[in-house]
Amino acid sequence: MASTMRAEIADFIDTLNTDKARILESRYPEDELHEYADSAVPVYNRELAELLADDPGLATLDEPDLVPADADIWKRIQIAIYERLLQAGHEWLQEAKQEARDAEAEEQDEEDDDEPSDPVGRELMRIQRRDTASDADLRRQYHEGLNVLPGETRDQYVRRWRRERLAQDRHYLALGEKYDREHPDQRAPTTATRRAAPKPTRRATPRKPTGKPTRKR
Repeated sequence: MASTMRAEIADFIDTLNTDKARILESRYPEDELHEYADSAVPVYNRELAELLADDPGLATLDEPDLVPADADIWKRIQIAIYERLLQAGHEWLQEAKQEARDAEAEEQDEEDDDEPSDPVGRELMRIQRRDTASDADLRRQYHEGLNVLPGETRDQYVRRWRRERLAQDRHYLALGEKYDREHPDQRAPTTATRRAAPKPTRRATPRKPTGKPTRKR
């Protein structure tokens, strides 16, 4: 079956979808697209000829000044294919980023609905949200090999660090509650304690004499 440009782009998008998580987590996802597009360009003249027969527009380049002067027809076709793939890749990346933002917003809404009523639970949820926001940094640290255990996967690395930070936060919260119980006089006044505090009584102001005799009953 002869190769077509539409099929090449479809295969290219399938590859991007397979590696979507890695591309989105990369510090420079646009650079990743260039590498994927470059590796997806056919190298055999027969495939290039079939693509040119399917799409004669490949003979025309969008930026011909960037093509080396000594480039033959096959090299020009490869550059044109690369430009088509890269354009499709940028469109895919914008959609993937928007989908990730929408999913994050939906997850945030669900967390808001399930927010605990007790102060400790709310504080722990705040900590979890903070950790979720920093997961991207943890994934970058994993790729850099920072404190990675032997045979540990990226997801295991992120979960381990989140558990350790959450345990540490729980420890400090427990210490704070213990201190408040042992030193109630040093706690900041809450709304309830302010309402329960007795209000200062107003002293009666003595009346000035009017000079009129008082009537005895």
